[in-house]
Amino acid sequence: MFTIPPTETEHVIEFIDNEQKLNKLYEWGLISETAKNKQMIKEFEYSAAGMEAPSPCEVIGYIPYNDEPDSPDTVVILVDGQHHKIMPAYLKEMQKGSVKAPEANVARKVKPVTEKAKVQLAQGDFDFVAIDFETANNDLCSACSIGLAAVNNNEIVEKKYYLIKPPTGKFDKVNTKIHGLTAEDVADAADFSGVWPEIAPYLENNLVVAHNAKFDMSVLKCCLVEYQLAIPAVQYVCSIDVSDYAFPGSVGKSLAERTGLLGIDLKNAHNALADTVACAELVIKTLEINHQQSLHAFLAETRKVKHRSLAELKQMTVFKKQNKSFSRFNQISIAEIAATVDVIDTDNPVYEKAFVFTGEMAHISREEAMQRVVNLGGIIKSGVSKKINYLVVGIQDKSLVGSAGMSSKEVKAQELIKQGVALNIINEQEFMALVGDK
Repeated sequence: MFTIPPTETEHVIEFIDNEQKLNKLYEWGLISETAKNKQMIKEFEYSAAGMEAPSPCEVIGYIPYNDEPDSPDTVVILVDGQHHKIMPAYLKEMQKGSVKAPEANVARKVKPVTEKAKVQLAQGDFDFVAIDFETANNDLCSACSIGLAAVNNNEIVEKKYYLIKPPTGKFDKVNTKIHGLTAEDVADAADFSGVWPEIAPYLENNLVVAHNAKFDMSVLKCCLVEYQLAIPAVQYVCSIDVSDYAFPGSVGKSLAERTGLLGIDLKNAHNALADTVACAELVIKTLEINHQQSLHAFLAETRKVKHRSLAELKQMTVFKKQNKSFSRFNQISIAEIAATVDVIDTDNPVYEKAFVFTGEMAHISREEAMQRVVNLGGIIKSGVSKKINYLVVGIQDKSLVGSAGMSSKEVKAQELIKQGVALNIINEQEFMALVGDK
């Protein structure tokens, strides 16, 4: 069996306790619900060409899907001190037996950073400064607003918000639909070169945090390049990596979902300042959960959360290629879909049933379809697992799913059905009948 190690740019989530590991093994179809409840961990053996005998291996974490919503998790295993990536299906071939999980859940193992790593962290006026950009169009040099929130002693002590006139003045409708800004709103605003002297002191000497940091830091670097400004020695971390330590198991990556799970009120989502404040509060809450006095102290103990350099960033210059049928702006945030009715009929066939959608609907938008499910007391999930009751299959883009016309969600659902899972694959017409629209 041939495997490769994770790259430095891949986001590996290590299991922090037995419960998280058992839940993932169950989700991947590697253990039964009974085994999960009895906390029976699978043992695995790894073999490859040139090995005299198989070696024991341990499932230590996973790499969640990134750009492609239908992509499955990639499992990370430890073999003879080396990390390898492998798909969940191949682990079935490596099963050896089951053992009882250790009695005590062990917290995520961390090692203190070296003295060299400690001095690399920015030491400015603040513990950290959270930022968020909004852009006018697909070009990442088109920043049209920025929010900043400076934090000391786990409290936000300063907030800043600036409108920015983008270089071309072009606003795409899809961007405006998200953040509400238009060319008229920034007509009297300074361009980035005019705003930079105001925001530079907050970024140059402080550790910077952003949610999905590669996007915001790419915007920052693209704007600096566009206006021929020097690239400062900015260091940054991603609040997704930090806030992974706030949850015992796997959760979605969106800012709305993570803040919602921690009781943080995200008001006016996609306003740069509102998102910045929510990002800062997400990090602060994570530090409180982990009993840390500062982000610097947290990073000093948690080597898995990497701080990076803006100067070394290979920045994106556009958000998505224009020929892609989906983008960051038209993906639906499941966490933001809430019931819009006061009373829910608990006798309807959708109540407490879990739904996953794949493909585009012909006569109703996917978001509207999800809303109907929620209004009937149903549950929306992002991925197919044994806990799903219905997979709703719409029209597939063959440039994404191939000539067979089946997404990875549908393929996985078919496999689960063959295993005896009571999962129903339905089309749009069947879905509409189920929700009462015949």
